[in-house]
Amino acid sequence: MKIKILASAILCLAACVTFTACDEDETGISYDRQVFPVGEVVWNGVSENDKAVITGLINNMVKVENTLFYMGAQLKSTSLANYFAYSKSDTATWVGPVITVSMSDYYIGRYEVTQGEWKAVMGNVLPTGRYCKIPEVERNAAWYKETGLGDTIAAYNISYDDAVAFCEALNAKTGLHFHLPTEAQWECAARGGRYCRGYRYIGSDDYTETSWCYSNACAQGVTGSNYGVHEGGQLKANELGLCDMSGNVAEWVQNSYYKYSAADTINPPLKNETALAGLGDTLILRGGTWTQQKSQYYCPANRRKFIRSSYTSEESLHSAIAYCGFRLALQ
Repeated sequence: MKIKILASAILCLAACVTFTACDEDETGISYDRQVFPVGEVVWNGVSENDKAVITGLINNMVKVENTLFYMGAQLKSTSLANYFAYSKSDTATWVGPVITVSMSDYYIGRYEVTQGEWKAVMGNVLPTGRYCKIPEVERNAAWYKETGLGDTIAAYNISYDDAVAFCEALNAKTGLHFHLPTEAQWECAARGGRYCRGYRYIGSDDYTETSWCYSNACAQGVTGSNYGVHEGGQLKANELGLCDMSGNVAEWVQNSYYKYSAADTINPPLKNETALAGLGDTLILRGGTWTQQKSQYYCPANRRKFIRSSYTSEESLHSAIAYCGFRLALQ
């Protein structure tokens, strides 16, 4: 994949900001990781122990530099070899068309939010998801030994509302503006931003190199610490040094579902503001999970619709989000 810089006339429309795209000259250049300056934090009622955990979280916010990128996928694409959908199922057909998107600078988490970070920010407030196969006596636990338990392991059982509440609590403690990434921010980062190398999946042409997925975390014969949800950073990172964007837990983004516009887009807006208040019915998850087998789940363009009203009980809804987590964005 080679992304061409748009004409200067189009760039002038982008508020006269100069965007750089991944082209022939930059392909293969390694990203020199830039992190968010912790000195900008204004602490508010945070213990020293929690401050250390939150500082670690902030130190892992990686800068994504302004860039142009192709977003989405389609069933056939002769000019963009790695922008085709890998299935003719509904999952594949609504991830297109491929559009050109210009992005300003932002930061995104190198890792998914962990159980330890959740506790440092939320205290005794538990996530609302529950895994229905867990014995009844353990239903009041947030995370389980069988699935993955530990402060450095990605948090799961996270609903969209849980993720938004975490961002709000973190902002109150730090004076910053954390939020869930938009779909465009998530996909731009997953593709490697301006340092993209055109991989078929996120960070690799072999998704098992970068993803905790069915074959290496769930299949028969996978036992012990290899089974379930994992700590970030154990597998190959993508071009920006981001880990587990293709598999481990599925990740919430801000947007509710909408169809992409075929027009070139500058920082695509959120289409349904009610979703930001936790009221949207059809939300979006990005990335695969440790239980999924199909390769299309590990593609950067994959979008999974999460329709709340399709779950007829609180029990079924909570079970459905058992594999869901999130990572943070910051501007």
